This record gives sequence, structure tokens and C-alpha cells, in this order.
Amino acid sequence: MKTFISSIIGFIFLGSIVSAQMTTFSQGDILSAGSMNQNFKHLQDQFSLNKKEIDCSTDNLTQKINQGYNHLVIDGNCSVKNLFVGNADINRWCGYSQANNPINKLIISGKTGISSDTLTVNGTGDCDLLSAMDGGYILLENLTINTTKSILSSGASMMRIENVNVTGAVDPYIALGSERGSHMHLQNVTTTSHEVYANHGSTIHLENTTSKDMSIRSNGTIVGDNVTVSHLLLHHAGVAELKNLTIDCSSASSACIYAGGGTTMRLEKAIITGNGSKPAIDLQGAYLELKESTINSTNRETINVDYSYISAADNNTIQGTIYCTQNGLGSFDRAHTTHGC
Repeated sequence: MKTFISSIIGFIFLGSIVSAQMTTFSQGDILSAGSMNQNFKHLQDQFSLNKKEIDCSTDNLTQKINQGYNHLVIDGNCSVKNLFVGNADINRWCGYSQANNPINKLIISGKTGISSDTLTVNGTGDCDLLSAMDGGYILLENLTINTTKSILSSGASMMRIENVNVTGAVDPYIALGSERGSHMHLQNVTTTSHEVYANHGSTIHLENTTSKDMSIRSNGTIVGDNVTVSHLLLHHAGVAELKNLTIDCSSASSACIYAGGGTTMRLEKAIITGNGSKPAIDLQGAYLELKESTINSTNRETINVDYSYISAADNNTIQGTIYCTQNGLGSFDRAHTTHGC
């Protein structure tokens, strides 16, 4: 009985400091058991889920995060200036440091869903970012994210975005990006304002995702199924492996896909619709493997192969001509392709 009562008292005491923040000490300060326990509890919360429902009309989301809650269920439209998760010191961007109160893991979920729950990031300058940096982890799910800046996973970090609509950007270079050895997973994500990119040895995995543009560079990798974009750009040893890719750039004046600089691309069951100004696919120092794909274009050259290799020998339908320069090579399914190599 004594053990049981002691457990209850301990539980009540710990519960009273769940929302406590880290206490910092200076040389000469007298340490108290309460302050030390508060710090230990804060550190413990970084490695376990500490859930809290947020009423966006009355609660302060940033305050709740600083109090140690790392799984926030938001109801309504919540606003924050920025969200940084990980071990990076943000002082150089924001003018203040969170080195004494690092947040390593964070989950933000919509209570009802995309149509009614919104996370708005609306700071100023370079600080209004939503980012997992230097070992951080973020999961964003079942909501709309409204921000004019990029959403980044950087420095060996991980970000998952599921059942989300991303809005707000007007700058064409604002992105959902993974960089510096990080990973990003997008599942059931739609955005017409942000491009998707991977670079510097990072990976993005896509499922049922629609975005404005997609770019892969500097050893970045994107793997996905059921993906719709306006344009796809690969360079500097980028890798793309996509199934059920849809690109329609018929109203543009550029190639739907450009790949160069030692890149590799494998497309299966893709549908690419080009325009009359440029080839639908332009290869300049790249490898492309097409399988069971359909490439349509009103341009004389549907696919241009220069200093590149294309394998289109697996039941593809290609309207128009595959044009290979003297430096381009390819193998083709002659029953479905008019080729020029």
C-alpha cells in the first residue's frame, strides 16, 4: 500500500511539472530539487510523446511547445512565427537562441482535417521557417499549412507530411525541400505554391503527391508512386525513380523533363504531355529508362538525346521522334516508337 500511495504522489508531482520549461543556472546559484526535476522532466519529454489539444482561438501554440508538449492536436487556425526542431542554434537567423530549450521531436495534427484546421507560419525575414534541422524530427498531418517560405528537412533530419495541403508561396523557388543528408516523406500532399526538391545527398519519398515543380540536384534522390508535377528537373548526379508520374506542360514553352549532369531517371507507367516549343524530354548527359510509358508531343522531337543514353524497349508509346545526336545512344521498342537514332 505504501508503494502504491508513493507512486500516486510521484505521479501527481510529475504531472504538475509536465508543462514546465527548462530552468537555467548560473555560477553560484543554489540548486533546488524542484528545478532539477523540472529539467529532467523536460528532457524526458523530448523522447516520449506528450500530447495536448490546442484550441487555436484561445491557446498559444508556441507557448505549449515551449512547455514541453511535443504532440499538438490543433483545432482551428493556429499561427506561429516559426518552428525549428533539432539541435541547430537559430540565433543567426532569428536573433535569439533556443540552445537552452532544444526541441528534438514534434508532431502537429489537425483535429478535424484539411478543410478546417490550419497551421500558419508568418514570421519575418529568414526566421519564418518550418524546419527540422540537425537531427530533428517533425510529423505534420491532417491539416493545411499556410506559409510564404520553404518547409525544410536539413542536416540529417526527418520530416513526414501526410494528408496535407500546402499553400501561400508566391516565389517560384519556395519549396518543400530535403537537403544535407536528410529525408522527407510526402503522402497525400497537394501544393500548387511550393516546388519539391532534394539535394546534397538527401532523399524524398512521394506517395499520391501533387506539386508545382520538382527538382533533384547534387546527389539528391526522389522515389515515388502516383506523382503529378508541372516540370521535372534533374542535374548534378540526381536520381529519380517514379511510377505513375503525370506531367502536362502542353501550355508551357519548355521541356516537361530536363535531365543533365550525370543524372539517372527511371519512369514506369508515366504519362508525359509536351508542347510544340521544346521536346517533352530533353536529355543532356543523363540516363533514362522508360517502361510502359506514354510520351506525347506536338514538337518534331519528342525526346532529345544528347550525350545521353535512353532505354525505351519496354512497351512504350511515343508520339513523334526520339532524336539522338552523334553522342546519344538508345534501345527502343520499334513497335511503339518512331525513333531517329
